[in-house]
Amino acid sequence: MLDYKAALFQGKKRGRQFLMALQDALINDDERYCDDLVMSLADDTHLDVDMFGEDRRSDIAKRAFQADQRLASEMKVDAPSTAILYNADVSDYGLMLNDVTDQTLFEVCENQGLLANQALAKQKQEDHPTFHIL
Repeated sequence: MLDYKAALFQGKKRGRQFLMALQDALINDDERYCDDLVMSLADDTHLDVDMFGEDRRSDIAKRAFQADQRLASEMKVDAPSTAILYNADVSDYGLMLNDVTDQTLFEVCENQGLLANQALAKQKQEDHPTFHIL
C-alpha cells in the first residue's frame, strides 16, 4: 500500500497504472513481491524512480495510508468487496454497496444512476438496508 501511495504522488493515472502492473505481476505472472520488482514496475509505468524510491518509505506515504484506514473505518468498510460511489453532481452524498461485483458496478454506470435511485427508494422501505447513504 505504501508503494501504491508513493506512485499516486505522481498522479492518479500513473498510480493506477503502477497498481495494475503490480497486481498483474503478482497474480498473473506469479512474481514474488520484492524491491527489484517494485522498482522495475515503477520504471515501466514511467514513474520518476528516484522520487518514487524516496516516497515509498516516507512518513507522508505512511500518513496517507493511515488516513485511508481511518476513512474506511469511519465508513464502516470491513470487506474488500465494498464499493462507495459518489454522484459527481452531489459530492456530499454517496452510496455504499456491500459484496459488490463487476456486474453491479457495470449496471450502476449503465443505468446512469437508475439503480442507485431504486436502491435509495428501497432503503426507505426496509429496516435493514444492504447499503448506506454516506
